Amino acid sequence: MRKFFTQIPKAVELLKANPALPVRAHIEYSILAEVCLKHLYPKSEVTLNSPDSRTGNIEVTIFKSDGQKELVHSKKNGQGNITPDNVAEIMQRVIRFVE
Repeated sequence: MRKFFTQIPKAVELLKANPALPVRAHIEYSILAEVCLKHLYPKSEVTLNSPDSRTGNIEVTIFKSDGQKELVHSKKNGQGNITPDNVAEIMQRVIRFVE
């Protein structure tokens, strides 16, 4: 059985973000990334591909209202899994892109 991390790591709780910003994201196979994004941006709109799939293509793509988008994390591109140890760094990239 796979373990899914859903608790907000302390490092993410300490990040400063504007919770009023409407963030759109597409997340491939990471419940932890979704939980952390919604913690930082409660009004965020997230599409999530189920973690039940076994493709391993873990990715987080963020969309701005002006149409710009950025792939902030990709296991396919060598950045590895999303874990409690690295999710704060990924959320920092989201904040830099959005704000």
